Amino acid sequence: DGLPSFANEIGMAGLNMALAIAAIVGTNYVCSMVGLSNTVTIILQFLVALVLPRIIAPFFAKKIVGSPAPPVKDLQIFQGSEVELGNGKVTVVEFWATWCPPCRKSIPHLNSIFDKYKSKDVQIIGISSESDKTIKAFCDKNKEVAPKYTIGLDTTGSVSRGYPVEGIPAAFVIDKKGIVAWQGHPMSDMEQAINDALKSES
Repeated sequence: DGLPSFANEIGMAGLNMALAIAAIVGTNYVCSMVGLSNTVTIILQFLVALVLPRIIAPFFAKKIVGSPAPPVKDLQIFQGSEVELGNGKVTVVEFWATWCPPCRKSIPHLNSIFDKYKSKDVQIIGISSESDKTIKAFCDKNKEVAPKYTIGLDTTGSVSRGYPVEGIPAAFVIDKKGIVAWQGHPMSDMEQAINDALKSES
């Protein structure tokens, strides 16, 4: 289960590792040039390797804001109903997995958004590449924090391949016309993006 999303995670992990190695080598060179002690060099290498990937990696992320949203069809609907983009409603498309701690942490926030905006023409679909058996086991075990919104299963990866999902959770706000209005982590400024999309002309 979760192979397409896991592959995306591996890709980002590889990028971060390459950046960290480059940071270590570069820091070592600079420290040796200025004659810093080994202890100071090691501390600086650690700090640079920790910070640099976080600064640079976002620049490698593909952005699709302003483009027509890829369709979310051909999904197995685990709960809720099929979601149509560009139907006069604002849609949140979120990619997640049960094995992903940040994804699980985002669910209560998404549930809160769902409860707050479900009467305001906002729909949410959480898309996982896992099987219905895996999702059911997770929901049964975590009933108090299980998603309330639509869950779609993308076991073939056909939908996730249309979105630049470098890591999960990843969310996309689609406006009333089916255009991607925002992308990012669901617990960042997604709610503001939803409000902006609701105010835009239909």
